Amino acid sequence: MERYNPADIGEQIDEVTTVSRKNTQFGFKSRVLYVNDLTSGVGRAKKQIIYLLEIRNIGLEASEVWHKSPSLSFLRMVLDYFFYDYFVQSKTRVVKNKKEVELLKKYKEDGAQFIRRVARVYFGMIQELLQESKRTGDIGSVVTAENSQYYMNNLLEKIDDISTRTYEGNNPFGSILIMSEDTLNSSESLVNYVIKFRDDDRIPLDDSKRIRKLLEPTNGQTNLSLIADHRLVYGMGSINWADIDEELLFDVQVKGLSKYSLSLIVTNEKLSRYGTLVTENDTTIYKTERKLEILRRVLIDVVFKTPKIGENGYTPERFKRLVESQFYEDDSEFYASKVENLEKVVRKAAEQKYGTIVVITDTDTAAKEVTTLKMQSTLIEPTPIKLEHVRHLTSIDGAIYFDTNGNCHAIGVILDGIAKEGIGDSSRGARYNSAYRYMEKLKSMDKKCVIAIISEDGMVNLIPELDDEDKVFTLFQQIIDLINEEDEDKIEALSAFQDEVLNYHDIDFDLFMKVADAHFSKEEYEDTIEFVNKGLESARNSYVQTKYYRLLAQAHYRAAMAQRSSNVEKYLYHMNQVIDASNLFLDRDPEEELVANDFNVRAIAFHNVLEMTEDEHKRRLYSDMSESDYDRAIELEPSSAIIRANRAILLNALGRMDAALDDWVVAELLEKDGTYVEKIMNVLRENINLLEGCYDTYEKVKVSLEDSAQLSDAFKNLLGELEMQDPSIAATLRDSDD
Repeated sequence: MERYNPADIGEQIDEVTTVSRKNTQFGFKSRVLYVNDLTSGVGRAKKQIIYLLEIRNIGLEASEVWHKSPSLSFLRMVLDYFFYDYFVQSKTRVVKNKKEVELLKKYKEDGAQFIRRVARVYFGMIQELLQESKRTGDIGSVVTAENSQYYMNNLLEKIDDISTRTYEGNNPFGSILIMSEDTLNSSESLVNYVIKFRDDDRIPLDDSKRIRKLLEPTNGQTNLSLIADHRLVYGMGSINWADIDEELLFDVQVKGLSKYSLSLIVTNEKLSRYGTLVTENDTTIYKTERKLEILRRVLIDVVFKTPKIGENGYTPERFKRLVESQFYEDDSEFYASKVENLEKVVRKAAEQKYGTIVVITDTDTAAKEVTTLKMQSTLIEPTPIKLEHVRHLTSIDGAIYFDTNGNCHAIGVILDGIAKEGIGDSSRGARYNSAYRYMEKLKSMDKKCVIAIISEDGMVNLIPELDDEDKVFTLFQQIIDLINEEDEDKIEALSAFQDEVLNYHDIDFDLFMKVADAHFSKEEYEDTIEFVNKGLESARNSYVQTKYYRLLAQAHYRAAMAQRSSNVEKYLYHMNQVIDASNLFLDRDPEEELVANDFNVRAIAFHNVLEMTEDEHKRRLYSDMSESDYDRAIELEPSSAIIRANRAILLNALGRMDAALDDWVVAELLEKDGTYVEKIMNVLRENINLLEGCYDTYEKVKVSLEDSAQLSDAFKNLLGELEMQDPSIAATLRDSDD
């Protein structure tokens, strides 16, 4: 059998396409891209600068609003107004410079003042939507545009005044549901009023003192809210969600003194898969249950007149990543529902007015620790806590103690820990520092924990802290920049940086893949393999895109090629790894995500492994797999000469020289450059009985692919040689040609 020489494969085909799916890695969806431009200068000196911004850690809610309701995205409006309205511009939107050095600001404002100005514009836009009786379907894809009326509207000031009022010494808490005037006046069933003000005595929204009093019954103890449009409060009640349809509904949650949020509330109808088939009045009806999911999307938070997006650095995915990294590294998918429930506990605890601490440890640690702390806590039978009770239980001074299964072990826990130099933060309060010291105590016992520290303003801090993401992103970019540099002195710095990031855990696996890509472009295949494998380790149960498995397979293939003549053992190792990496996606993904070269590379690997094994059963298995992969590759790309030639090498090695010749002939007629002519002629001279079949294939295929001059001449020369040796054979071939 002919030894398979990898050099015979030629250059492997470039990637044709890659199709990616949604990535469910925590943190991935909390990044968005934004594109805009600025133009400055005049005449030939005019320059247009296009900005492509990647914005990270904005949270899933803000990301969802950004994509699904762009006109309601406060972040998008901030960016739009920065490009449209922060600098002085001409009528043609050319930014004006001061002595060609500094861009001229339109107003005398710093960054904080600009953000506050845009917040006023944003609330003005919300008011305009209400005044125009827009519905949710009207605003889905409208991009923010400048509108002078936004500046004239004063919804922000009305809400801000309400949030600054106290009542009998208590800070303001409560809910105001705001709809359009037309919606409230046209539907009597939409609102279930507990109290409804007379039409001639509705309370103006700018009467902050009266409204502050009315907020008291809506402070979260009930399902009541004040019902209002952009001008007036109509009464107090709740929404009949079955009638909300596509009406635009906003919820203002007042969260303390000068703190409030604005949310969009939408419904999502879900039909049960189960029902009953009945007959009514000779009509067959399938009765099923209809469920309305009520979705709240926080649009903006305002704290002491300063708008914020996200949750002060806390996001659900950040919590989940931390819990998984501490407790569920090996089987996070199995425990996903438990992690989800613990995250909901933290969210509910954050609704508590005075701040609290939520401690999470494994079950054994929780049981032992609360026993140790029983003199400074209230122990309970380990049990799940209903979410609606969390806010009330956390109002008791001290921490609430959970295990990783979601069972509560104690409430009102006074934590004690290790006080030593360098532990804690003197700029933070007692709650933060006691939690930090307690974490250090558990750490000294080789015990893991996650602690959520919730301050009075609802801010959530998580410890232990994940790797600082800005630092991580910067370091990865430095590595990629160093890889792309040609400087030989970079090696030491690059090695140090790479050693550091390879020790990171629980960060976006895509970062490791970007480094792997950079190494691959520099033909550094061992480094490529190391970083792809680290990325796969970091991804755990997240969906990994096809292109990354493809990158791993190709890196092993190229590494094998580099070792083929110097180290047979490594060569065989890498070829086996090509098969393993290819298996991760070729048998998983739909065919539209795959390209011919995916199967071509695995087929080559099967053939190489086949040549180096003596087990006949395995040899038959590998040969079948190799041929099958070549067949699929040719189905995907029938015009590829290289893949056909590769299959010919396999078939020839398996002793099926007639089929091999057919493939080489087609490959030559595709290329028409003489690449495969010598191979064809050598086989024919050694197996003259195959000449007639091979020549017949040539005659048939050249009709559709056009002839190859080199192959045509080779056949003529071969026929000439045969005529001298055996005229009867040559005559037979000429007759078939005629």
